[in-house]
Amino acid sequence: MSDAYIIDAVRTPRGIGKVGKGSLAHLHPQHLARTVLAALAKRNDLNTAEVDDIIWGTSSQRGAQGGDMGRMAALDAGYDIKASGVTLDRFCGSGITTVNLAAAQIMSGMEDLVIAGGTEMMSYTSATAHPQPPPMLHPANPHPRKQHPPSQHAVCSDALHQPVHLVFSDDLRFGNVICLDLGFIHIRFAIGRQHSTKASS
Repeated sequence: MSDAYIIDAVRTPRGIGKVGKGSLAHLHPQHLARTVLAALAKRNDLNTAEVDDIIWGTSSQRGAQGGDMGRMAALDAGYDIKASGVTLDRFCGSGITTVNLAAAQIMSGMEDLVIAGGTEMMSYTSATAHPQPPPMLHPANPHPRKQHPPSQHAVCSDALHQPVHLVFSDDLRFGNVICLDLGFIHIRFAIGRQHSTKASS
């Protein structure tokens, strides 16, 4: 089995994700992804025709963040058309999943050079958020909600059930939230840092 190596890592500046306040909020999400991909190619003198795949993670794949951002951002960054691109959604685990899949492709011998990353522009996704529950719990398909009620409250809340015996319900109105902020959980439910640390480990 081949070894997989991370050669470089690039990210955009991190800012406040709020329109009118955030320094990056006015930019198109594809522009942010393009900036990172272009920097990777320039810093490492990449022949982008040799890039086997670009695996990108984006949770809210709609509107400006839709349309296979991995592929579109690569084309925008001037990558060769031979460099393929795919975009996946595993909610808050999308970015790390792309890295895992890239490593697996290389270790299996199927590919030699893969770029992995992700884009989630929170100022955009919050502005376009739909008031209904997320697609995986669409009201026309109630079966997953009945079978796995906590799934609508995200992985972090599932983890909190066990150590602190916290029971979520629809009355708490977390159905539209993909990931809860632990700071909010600490305040709202008086859960200490020790419990949340234990839940995350």
